[in-house]
Amino acid sequence: MVASSATSSTGSGPLVRAEWFASGQPERWAGCLTNIAGSLPIFYTGRMATGRPHADETAAELMKATARLRARLRAESLPDETPSWTWSQLTTLGRIIDEQPTTVSALAAAEHVRRQSMAETVASLRVQGLITSVPDPDDGRKALISATEEGRSLIRTIPAAREQWLSRTITKVLGPDEQQTLLKAAAIMNQIADSEI
Repeated sequence: MVASSATSSTGSGPLVRAEWFASGQPERWAGCLTNIAGSLPIFYTGRMATGRPHADETAAELMKATARLRARLRAESLPDETPSWTWSQLTTLGRIIDEQPTTVSALAAAEHVRRQSMAETVASLRVQGLITSVPDPDDGRKALISATEEGRSLIRTIPAAREQWLSRTITKVLGPDEQQTLLKAAAIMNQIADSEI
């Protein structure tokens, strides 16, 4: 794969080529996410542009793009954010708020991670005072987890700051048609994340 750069004819910012998306090839979305994450005028040529890529190539490009975007979103958090919350901690806390009361097993299944990994994430949230738990009245071996007011406040602030940055960047970097394509791509990415494979 070869990457090349260009700017818009107005010189106002990066040029993102709509034909990347018109072909329906999901690896083009990875290029779009990379462009947003780095605010770089990148477009891809070579096999990605001339032939249908293998699934492993699409997966590799998507992994790179999402990793860059996640790192950029972390950097765009509130300046006084302490400690630096991980993506898994914030997504788990958000799910707890949406589904509370819930259990570690239910959270692990919903986030597609091992129960042990989720237990570690939940423990870190508990140490920071972001969640609380009580015994399940129907099964004393389980604990029902809920968010504290501090946890709910965190979810209202940090993700909001990241979403504001992302919204501004999408508006600046992508045209209306490309924004609609990215919205469809987000739905497809959620479909992949929710798959049972």
